[in-house]
Amino acid sequence: MNDNSSWVDMLTDGRIWRSGFYLLWTFFSGIMYLPFLAWGFGTAFGLSFILIGIPLLVMMFAAVRGLAAFDRKIGGVFLDKDLAPLVNDIPRGQSIIGRLGSQFASPMSWLSIVYLMTRFPAGIFSMIALPIITPLVFLELLILAPLGISRGMISMQILNGLATGIASFSNSLLPTASGESRPREKMKSDTSWRDTSRLEIIDEDDERYFIDDDGEIVSVKPKRR
Repeated sequence: MNDNSSWVDMLTDGRIWRSGFYLLWTFFSGIMYLPFLAWGFGTAFGLSFILIGIPLLVMMFAAVRGLAAFDRKIGGVFLDKDLAPLVNDIPRGQSIIGRLGSQFASPMSWLSIVYLMTRFPAGIFSMIALPIITPLVFLELLILAPLGISRGMISMQILNGLATGIASFSNSLLPTASGESRPREKMKSDTSWRDTSRLEIIDEDDERYFIDDDGEIVSVKPKRR
């Protein structure tokens, strides 16, 4: 955990506070998800023999998918992370039986359940680690501040690393959609991905002009053979 920021920067840039709030969120949300899963699926499966359990199962699968996506977005907001969109593999316009079959066959549904279940042990671990690290932060702060030492504190780096590690592990459980587009920064520097199909080329030695994503006219010089 190599961080060149001073302890003043680390204390005031908000990251340590976001990490602490994220660990608290992990704990309180984790202790709610597990009873919800046990009660919801237990009730739905228990009533499935009298048909009322079928719409309950559909609702539960939809709920766990939505909760997993919501929890993931909350983590992205707390830790200031840009997250790729999740896979949406449930077709629209199906009957209730067809929707239930799609949800059963969807890996996203079961991985969402696993995601929510792992939040409970992650929350317990967070609540054990947070009371241990927090006094160390203030103790290290009381030592560094009077001495005028401007270095990143190890305890802060541990706290930030713990929050990032828990979020990364949880997010790795959910499949994300890929292949839609390349990052804009890379597209700007890579002319091979530019669309020149609408250009009228008069001569091979002439420069090619096109409009990029920002609406600017960009020229591309042909490679000399």
